[in-house]
Amino acid sequence: MVFKEKRVFALIFLASSVFCEVFFEENFNDPSWRKRWITTSQRYYNGKPFGNFNWTASTYDANDKSIMTTDDNSHYAISTTIRKFSNRGKSLVIQFTVKFQTRNTADYDAKYCAAAFLKLFSPDHDPKKLNGDSPYLIRFGPDTCPTANRIQADIFYKNKMWIHAPRDYDKKIYVYTPMPFIPDDSHTHLYQLVFHPNLTYEKRVDGKLIVEESGHMEHGWQTHPPRRLRKDQPKPSENEWDEREYILDPEDKKPADWDAHQYVPDPYAKRPDDWKDDVDGEWEHPIIRNPKYKEEWKPRAIKNPKYKGLWQAEEYDNPDYKEDPDLYVIPEVGAVGFENWQETSGVVYDNVMITDDLEYATSVALPIQKKAYEAEYKVFAEKCEQERIRKVAERKKIEKDHKRLNTIAAASNPSRHDEL
Repeated sequence: MVFKEKRVFALIFLASSVFCEVFFEENFNDPSWRKRWITTSQRYYNGKPFGNFNWTASTYDANDKSIMTTDDNSHYAISTTIRKFSNRGKSLVIQFTVKFQTRNTADYDAKYCAAAFLKLFSPDHDPKKLNGDSPYLIRFGPDTCPTANRIQADIFYKNKMWIHAPRDYDKKIYVYTPMPFIPDDSHTHLYQLVFHPNLTYEKRVDGKLIVEESGHMEHGWQTHPPRRLRKDQPKPSENEWDEREYILDPEDKKPADWDAHQYVPDPYAKRPDDWKDDVDGEWEHPIIRNPKYKEEWKPRAIKNPKYKGLWQAEEYDNPDYKEDPDLYVIPEVGAVGFENWQETSGVVYDNVMITDDLEYATSVALPIQKKAYEAEYKVFAEKCEQERIRKVAERKKIEKDHKRLNTIAAASNPSRHDEL
């Protein structure tokens, strides 16, 4: 029965993958990756050394391998040449998993800084010369350094590098996206960047769409001027254009019994018989909270019959705007690699895939990510429980020591009244 289920699953999976094209895939599970991936021959970049990658096994399966950075305060540069391709006429999906292994530990929690960028290069890329100045077509991945703390996504378009920086002044056309959305833990996560022929893009983490970080490419990278502009018009007065959706009801009247005094003199208090004005001053009733207090009265709010909505200057088509239907097209790709600066090492890379089918890519990587995350979280939870038990035992020992010291002190310093 199990064998038949596996056969059915395999047939379904095969059918779904027939119509997609995988341009590149790497899981680092066999030692041959060292022959495909070439580490840069550069020794230093901007005065900082290049670090080394270590081949390591995952938490849940010794046969599931990945590569991990090993040296703090170092640059990292490793890449591989691939079969040339372009995504013209189809979507482009770029994905890989990352684990910031030493994040949220006692040593690195406050000063953690590490980037994990996957880069796509043109066919003339030389892996041995890879460094921070090497030209690239796409740079994508999480940057946890405090100065960035976001999922970076840069593209090369018309001989210029464009940093993902969403436009904030034409929200009626696109979605504004200011948030970083980087998981704040030390577990494995899947990062995906998708470009579509309709000029939209997606950022995803663990298969979930980040709506605030997705939208139209013109908006995400500001490669084009705005489609529409606003006229330079003075804002009309309130009498000409009322923006108040609600107003206070002019017909509403304050009730006659409404008491707005929060504190009142105590009506039941009496002047003491021994009170002397020449000595104690003039006697006054003590102040108490008013039991009839109803807060300050305000008229009720009603819909404004003159409300016209928020005023905006008239818009017109931008004569300088011209849509480029090939904005999503990445020029011919011939190499893939990782090039990063990391103050803190221990970053694990795995499950790299470049394809034209988001559904297929997710179906391959997401189960692996979930399995790794669950195993890592279990280990993390066990460590937290052990730490909790240690702290409880330590606290009990401190309390026991304090009690013993207090007993000794009491015995050595008897009270002077004990003889009475």
